[in-house]
Amino acid sequence: MADLLTSVLQTEERLAAQGVESQERVAFFCSNSSRLLVAILACWRRGVVVVPLSTRFQMPQIRQALEEMGCSRTILSQEYRQKVPLDDAITLETLVSLNTTRCGDLLWDQLALEPSQPASLILTSGSTGRPKGVLHTFANHYYSALGADSNIPFRRGDTWLVSLPLYHVSGLSLVTRALLHGGTLFFPASRSMSLAQCLAAEEITHLSLVPLQLNRLLEDANACGVLPTLKAILVGGAACPRSTIKRCAELEIPLFLTYGSSEMASQVTTTASHAAVKNPASSGRLLAHRELKIADDGEILLKGETCFQGYIHANQLERPFDREGWFASGDLGYLNPMGELIVTGRKDTRFSSGGEEIYPEEIEREIQAIEGVERCVVVAVPSGQYGKRPVAFVTMQEGRALERTDFRSELLLIERYKIPDAFFPMPDDQRGRMKVDRSALSQRARELMKG
Repeated sequence: MADLLTSVLQTEERLAAQGVESQERVAFFCSNSSRLLVAILACWRRGVVVVPLSTRFQMPQIRQALEEMGCSRTILSQEYRQKVPLDDAITLETLVSLNTTRCGDLLWDQLALEPSQPASLILTSGSTGRPKGVLHTFANHYYSALGADSNIPFRRGDTWLVSLPLYHVSGLSLVTRALLHGGTLFFPASRSMSLAQCLAAEEITHLSLVPLQLNRLLEDANACGVLPTLKAILVGGAACPRSTIKRCAELEIPLFLTYGSSEMASQVTTTASHAAVKNPASSGRLLAHRELKIADDGEILLKGETCFQGYIHANQLERPFDREGWFASGDLGYLNPMGELIVTGRKDTRFSSGGEEIYPEEIEREIQAIEGVERCVVVAVPSGQYGKRPVAFVTMQEGRALERTDFRSELLLIERYKIPDAFFPMPDDQRGRMKVDRSALSQRARELMKG
């Protein structure tokens, strides 16, 4: 394995030569790679705040983010040079020499990072659609990793497949997890290399997924043979279908379900190993160094050592905390008698139909339990009679037809008024996304219902 620390120190010197100074905010527009990892660590060594941008962004979004976050420089992969025509951008390949698939054996202490210093800005659009940067310190990331490690150990000799983008907190958290005990991160050799191919070719011990990725792996016979041999498969970002959890239990796959947020530096609660099948709705118990309580209206309130410093918006820090330091997550849920968190939905997606409260996430879970359904998103459309009504967008598994599925007769576990008025195929521009654009789907649903 290449000497990761040596590469980080060399890259730090090149950053200095480029005039990048401590306390600057540097944006990244790069796909996952060992080079990206080295550049992030080198920036941290230099005291630079890293601002990873989604590679789905178009140029207007990029310019807006650079301005809103107060970024002084941009580092981008060569493959994006034409898409992002910024004259002063630093090319990642000229900055970092190391090009490998496996990176590890590096510890927090070797980087000599100051815990209270700002480390990262993870972008989130929130309910306004305008980008806001979630500001974390090194201490936030460290305690997030420490609490997560108490539930899912990740040690030197283990290898975690980097299957989520580093511009998401769930991806970036793998970097800080690896620094705890010198674990190894594996980066696929190319973007065309599937997760199933990675599992077949490499000795992977840990894996992070969203439910969509897990479902696709379960459709691959070879992957199904490998998944039970892993130490942990962490699944979050959306509710995991009951049928998926059941299938994992049948194959004795070490499935861990989690609830987390960008603001809390990734995981907040997580299930124990093989516990998901006992209560598929559970997101597990609170991890160390976090605090959680449920407000009177059911909103999940959060604080603790992992809680962010605030939002950067229009290059200004906003601190959205109450007098006691609690952050209102916007998520709804409750704690069951065992102290496990049950997430019921989002405050901003909940709506009323004919005087009845509807939680789209509840309907999505039931639709995703139907055989042949890969993914579902439910949105509200205006209704003259009821105020609003639910409409579903569905992705079917390969070989399954949407029009041949009788959803209404299958949905026996929810009240009739919660059954969507229409079921549409998921638009192509939303397929494969970790998180779909609900506002875009709401607009599309209005258009389709009018038609």
